[in-house]
Amino acid sequence: MPLNFRAHDIMDEKIEYIELSQLSKILKSLRVMAWVQDAHDKRNLFISEVTAEVLGKSIALLYAEKNFIERFIAPEDISEYKAYEALLHQKGFVEFDYKITLEEEVRWFHSKRVIQYPTEGNPQINVVDVDITSSKQQDETYKRIASVPIHSHNAIIITDKKGNIEWVNQGFEKITGYTAEEVIGRKPGNLLQGEATDVETITRISEGLKKCEPVREEILNYHKSGKPYWIWIDILPIYNEAGDLEKFIAIEVEITERKQQELLRNEAIVKHNEALRQYNYITSHNLRAPVANIIGLLSAFDTSELKNPLNKELFEALQASAQVLDETLEDLNKIVELRKNEKSTKEWVHLNDTINKIFESLNVKEKKHITIEWQVEAVFTIKGYLYSILYNLISNAIKYSSGDRPLTLTIRSVQIGNQICLSVQDNGLGIDLERYGEEIFTMYKRFHSNLPIEGKGMGLQLVKSQVETLKGKIEVESELNKGSCFRVYLPTV
Repeated sequence: MPLNFRAHDIMDEKIEYIELSQLSKILKSLRVMAWVQDAHDKRNLFISEVTAEVLGKSIALLYAEKNFIERFIAPEDISEYKAYEALLHQKGFVEFDYKITLEEEVRWFHSKRVIQYPTEGNPQINVVDVDITSSKQQDETYKRIASVPIHSHNAIIITDKKGNIEWVNQGFEKITGYTAEEVIGRKPGNLLQGEATDVETITRISEGLKKCEPVREEILNYHKSGKPYWIWIDILPIYNEAGDLEKFIAIEVEITERKQQELLRNEAIVKHNEALRQYNYITSHNLRAPVANIIGLLSAFDTSELKNPLNKELFEALQASAQVLDETLEDLNKIVELRKNEKSTKEWVHLNDTINKIFESLNVKEKKHITIEWQVEAVFTIKGYLYSILYNLISNAIKYSSGDRPLTLTIRSVQIGNQICLSVQDNGLGIDLERYGEEIFTMYKRFHSNLPIEGKGMGLQLVKSQVETLKGKIEVESELNKGSCFRVYLPTV
């Protein structure tokens, strides 16, 4: 029997059934389980044949049992499984690995779960679980294959090992304008690429396929009518049991609207950067020059002739104000330069090397009180920005340590979805967030001004600006006299 999946087609705003007869052979060989649940009452709306086959139960029995998969999960793992279910209802999407026991055999599955919202009725939970037991090293490939049956509005292409099309879905026909009969036996690139398609992108795809490697790219293709459109494409090699290349499967998502929005944003950024350059010129030349002249004249003035104490006091106040104005303009220039250089080159930055350089700069020799935990050891980012972010957070933790207890400092990196979280946690003086929460990342704000600690209150503002330039975000948890934890979230590659 053909394998069918019930999917919500966002483009047409209706529920449709898509026949995946040829695709079912591949999915069965990969032992892909799929089912759909009502998100409110947990009724089973659809269960694939493969699910029943893998679990060794009849479909009728599975339909009758809510959360049927839980009966196969070990008691010691059930709480973790339910935690991911709770996260699904919070986020609307979750990915995780779990294991089940089938006739005393333990099998691992990678699960992808998405909540979708049909135009009528309750939200639905789409579940796709891929058996990753036999080949854990191909885990990433399986994860991406798991998205195939859910998103019917995306294009799915299956080719032979030479790249000739064997099968396409309805999503392909809608996106490209070609019918399955028109494309079978042809190569997708020859059919869909055109004069404005980037040659370097074509070369990267071609080289990846020659090496039988997974390929992920954004590329400009052409509709049958000649109209250009953008897609994000994920191409995966499929091997047989002997380990020989058998097919390629490609999943294509149309991103034309997103690329158009990016173009508009880029145009706005160019205008914004031009305004910043003009502002930078004004602050650097029109304001800095006269301020420098004032400071120079004041330093050359002979204060010994100021016999009147009041005049001398006024002179010193003028001198101090000129110095503050000069430092303020310098700080503003730092912000402008930071925004101007937001397209700096990114590279792989090793966290351990960065932290060691920071410790050396801060003259940190005793490290017994410092805990470093790297789940992610390198970040693809702007090296100078990452150094500055961590330097400011770590130096603040050291500067604002409590005199009542030895400093403890914990620095971590963890992968959370498509983000990397860098955290710096201390047991220092802490910050009263109820009082200062809205001002914590503003310029010239200090929260312990009564202490003899050098600083102008620029560090956290610079950190926030740099994090946002890297398309990330920063969060803080802090309690007065107990300590602080700053978390920086940066996008992965």
